[in-house]
Amino acid sequence: MGVLVAAVRKALEDDGWPVWDTDEPDVIASAYQGENTLIVCVAQCGDDDRFLVFYSFCPLEVPPQRRMAVAEFLMRANHQMRLGNFEMDFEDGEVRFKTSLDTDGADLTPAMVRNLIAPNVLAMDRYVPGIALVLNEEETPGEAVRLVEEGRIDEEATN
Repeated sequence: MGVLVAAVRKALEDDGWPVWDTDEPDVIASAYQGENTLIVCVAQCGDDDRFLVFYSFCPLEVPPQRRMAVAEFLMRANHQMRLGNFEMDFEDGEVRFKTSLDTDGADLTPAMVRNLIAPNVLAMDRYVPGIALVLNEEETPGEAVRLVEEGRIDEEATN
């Protein structure tokens, strides 16, 4: 296991997160229970142990007929993102949020790890209800993003 992934493991364990190994040596997995959903996450580093990438995976399945609408939702959500971005695999509909860090010339600290992870899982948790609205054809992608960003998703989604 690389130095970066070991540092992420330690930070996660110190914060009480579950951590488990994967089949890949430089990838570990974890989970985060947000306000809206349980999110599975992975941390991985490149071959040079310099770049660290953290992904959180959307628990909702995006069927082929809804992928374009969800893609529009994700691009609208990405537009104002400062840290990280949503991605979708058009082959299988997997949606994930990615944050990354180039650690060249720096020692990875627990604070850096938290700054990589926190905006990631919080963004996924925040936007999952909007993705659900688009999947269920309850709102247009633009309206769903607006509801999420105005903090009105729960109010609107339950009426």
